Amino acid sequence: EDDARVLRTFWNSLVDYPNLWFGGSVSIATATNHQYLLSSSREAVAYVSSNTGELDKEFPAQALQISGSKLTDGQYTVDLINPRRFGTDQGLVKSIKNVTVSGGALTVNLPKFRVDIVAHVY
Repeated sequence: EDDARVLRTFWNSLVDYPNLWFGGSVSIATATNHQYLLSSSREAVAYVSSNTGELDKEFPAQALQISGSKLTDGQYTVDLINPRRFGTDQGLVKSIKNVTVSGGALTVNLPKFRVDIVAHVY
């Protein structure tokens, strides 16, 4: 039930859901095979997760880079979201305002996180 609340809150925060589609790429310094990006001209959702079988992996603080997204150049807010239940970091972890997107690319600093994290750019 607690996970469903986080998912419902995240789902309700999407602003351009019908136009989100795969395109572009996500990268972080720590190796993982699970890095996905959905984007539109108004919004992007980046998801990074530990590899299968590494269910308790902790990632250090590091930069998340998005490139090739469909985002229009400008200033955006990035919400960092923990979709799982680990201590007090469930749901919204941090909101970062005035992140610049240029040519579909942006960089945002992630805090350390466990298993997975979502960056919602809008």
